[in-house]
Amino acid sequence: MIKRITMLARRDDLSVADFADYWYGQHADIVRGMPGLHRYLQNHILRVLTAGNGAEAFRVDGMPELWFLDEDAKNVAFASPAAKALPEDEKNFLKGITIFGVEESVVLAGQGDVKVLVLRRSDDVPVPAEDALGWCRDLLQAVPAARACILNRVLTSEHRPGVWHEQDPPDLIVEFRFESAEVAAEAIGRESFQTFLGAQPDGMTVAAYLIEVRTII
Repeated sequence: MIKRITMLARRDDLSVADFADYWYGQHADIVRGMPGLHRYLQNHILRVLTAGNGAEAFRVDGMPELWFLDEDAKNVAFASPAAKALPEDEKNFLKGITIFGVEESVVLAGQGDVKVLVLRRSDDVPVPAEDALGWCRDLLQAVPAARACILNRVLTSEHRPGVWHEQDPPDLIVEFRFESAEVAAEAIGRESFQTFLGAQPDGMTVAAYLIEVRTII
């Protein structure tokens, strides 16, 4: 399975609601027309749970996830008229876009109604697989209320020519699932998670976001 995750930054003149409506409406309709697309969901940022060092860690308002069965299916999808229409349509609601090829690994299988994405930035892309898995397992121990955990190890990073993009993108994107938004916020705020953050080396940033998931395909 081939997977892509993208960081979207909305246009400054759009409200969060207008951004979300356009992304879920007209833009999703274009993406839906890509042949070979196996699965497509949108992660809408509801709230920043922690931004790392008390500052905005990333400029992100949404993160779509796309899956393809194999490289051939991905190539067919991005050679299609629908894919070629995406860059022009993005101008209607996006200020910036940063695109990642990722390797997905299930660290803890399970289910939960509420999703949290944790983004980590360090100086090493791609992170060696064993190092990424070890860090993710340590993170999971710091949030014992999590019912599921998926590690997305960033393999590649790209952007649209002439369009703003994240200058220091994440190298790991970790998905957690929780029973409720209240449990998720409490888990990120608890001492064990804050201690984990405090133990990270200088230059590493960790940010957590409460997500509304909208499944398109």
